[in-house]
Amino acid sequence: MNHLNSILLEGVVCSQPEWKRAGRSGFALFSIASHRYYRTKDTPEDEWEDEVLFMEVLAWSQLGRKCTELLDKGTAVKVIGRLRQYSYLPKDGEKKAVRTSIVARHIELKLTDRAAGAQQDSVTIDEEQGEAGELSEPIVLYEY
Repeated sequence: MNHLNSILLEGVVCSQPEWKRAGRSGFALFSIASHRYYRTKDTPEDEWEDEVLFMEVLAWSQLGRKCTELLDKGTAVKVIGRLRQYSYLPKDGEKKAVRTSIVARHIELKLTDRAAGAQQDSVTIDEEQGEAGELSEPIVLYEY
């Protein structure tokens, strides 16, 4: 029996996507910061508490290439994918550590015209299920 492993996370890109080679292809590696605003009984009425979650995102093959082309630090994104844990031995070598990442299958972003500073439509980058894992052309999805 397969168990569901799916995540949708909205946030802001907080590290420039970096392309890394792996086998015949590669992947883009970047991180996003997702904010959650809330109030407690001790929070003044006009203020909010802020909780930030930082997540590493891996986007393989053509999806990753598009991420390195289109994403910049500060870009608002929605990432849909699955969680994956990696075990590794840190440099101090004392104890095995675990790192959790999102393996992206679908990314939505809001493009801006950098020269004019004007916002444009949203774009979706999606991984297809084809033999070579080709990327569909970006399409206008919606504004959020």
